[in-house]
Amino acid sequence: MKKSDGLKLTLSKEVLENALATLQPFVEKKDATAITSHILFEVEKDSLILKASDLEIGLSVKISEFTASGDGKFTASGKKTLDLVRGFRNDGEITIEVNGENITIKQKKVKHKLPSMEPDMFPNKEFNLDSIEQSELTVNNESLITGIKKIIPAIATNNPKYEVNGALFDIRDEAINLVSTDTKRLAVFKIKHAGSNKPKQVIIHKKAITEIQKIFLDEIKMFYDGTNLTIKSGNYYFFTKVINGRYPDYERIIPREHKHVFTLNTAAFIEAIEQVSILEPRIKITFKNGEIDFASVDDGNESSEASIETEIKIDEPLTISLNSKYFLEFLKHCDGETFDMKINDANVPFTLESGDFTTITMPEFL
Repeated sequence: MKKSDGLKLTLSKEVLENALATLQPFVEKKDATAITSHILFEVEKDSLILKASDLEIGLSVKISEFTASGDGKFTASGKKTLDLVRGFRNDGEITIEVNGENITIKQKKVKHKLPSMEPDMFPNKEFNLDSIEQSELTVNNESLITGIKKIIPAIATNNPKYEVNGALFDIRDEAINLVSTDTKRLAVFKIKHAGSNKPKQVIIHKKAITEIQKIFLDEIKMFYDGTNLTIKSGNYYFFTKVINGRYPDYERIIPREHKHVFTLNTAAFIEAIEQVSILEPRIKITFKNGEIDFASVDDGNESSEASIETEIKIDEPLTISLNSKYFLEFLKHCDGETFDMKINDANVPFTLESGDFTTITMPEFL
């Protein structure tokens, strides 16, 4: 399908604006002369497909509510086209027409002209799933999005070990472990009943993980190999390049035995930690028989204290120092009224568990 002079599209402002806005995170922003700063429009039979890609990740959106004078394809600046469409009134249809090296976007008596690029320059290979030999993975989309939201706070940023700047999809026979770490903590969420006949570890960079949780609210099909992860859902098709490398052996970090296992009230812990961490994010938690004390850590004259009554039993008081931010990010992603805290000693990593969500956190050394 080639670029077609005279090709004319007509569709509602709302439909076009929503599609263009969804594609913005995938458009190259730094170099306006690059083909990846453009969105590819493809008209074929009863479909209008808009595609955007920065070469690392890409998304296509299929639109069925439109009319066209024929088949063809063209490109238009992703950012400028959205800006122009947003400026139109909400009560009228928009027409896009291809004229040589330019396109015209108009609504009633308002008209804009933009340059177009050669559509065959657009990176299109990864959008064709049939041309890529990938394994299909059955996974519940609700569990996937839930898991991503829980582990994303622990993904590292600008870590010299490039692999941990993404999330691991540890694909197994009957489950997927979603894993992230910033070296101060390890987050793991287990998705059960996800079948795959080809177990594999796939590392997805943070930008892609962030976009997945925004887009896919309906049932999905996932495909993967050593180069790409692809997700299809309704009118959306998403791909991302995977990070080439070996993720740390995270299972070695997870303690198998624990001296102390406490079942604790989530809401009470959130309230107490938020109170004592107002002045200083580093806090101390002391476990005693029937009571847990919270205190801020500060070398000056400022301090905060709180305590809650519990039914825990412990032979001797045990104090752990920690970063309140990490603890709160875990607690606010707990699904139940209680969570488990598993401790061996004050100076070794401790475990927080809520259902299928586990976080291993390093204590703060004072």
